[in-house]
Amino acid sequence: MDALERTIARWVKNSRGLDAKLFINGPAFAAYPTPTILVTSPDCGPSLSTFEINYTEDGDGLFPTLTWTLPPTINASDVVEYVLVVEDADAPLGSTPALHGAVYHIPTNKIEITQSDLERVRGQKGELKGGLQYAQTLTGAVYGAPRPLRGHGPHR
Repeated sequence: MDALERTIARWVKNSRGLDAKLFINGPAFAAYPTPTILVTSPDCGPSLSTFEINYTEDGDGLFPTLTWTLPPTINASDVVEYVLVVEDADAPLGSTPALHGAVYHIPTNKIEITQSDLERVRGQKGELKGGLQYAQTLTGAVYGAPRPLRGHGPHR
């Protein structure tokens, strides 16, 4: 199976870089072409850090804690809610990035998402603890940990 996966990865090695199709490059952000909110992960480090195995599908598939801060140019009272979209622009799945998870209806006083925030509320479709909402991934999960094809190279 590993050999087959690596062969497929070689066939699709140039299928990556779907940055233009990322949510942040869509119409909702047309007026904000430059990212302004700094997102960090105490579990994994700054942007472009390599995930430890327990935050991947090959490990425990945990969601890394994410925190964010508003820049001084944004007035906190102007924020209605936060939306968190986790995508893979390098996944060779066709013409759109792979969606690892999407959480919305995040209140303005919340500046952190943890693994425990992703627990579903039993009997409430699309609802998570604390009143957060989510969009299902292709597998129906709240969050799907990354696991690039072996041999396809690093994904962002």
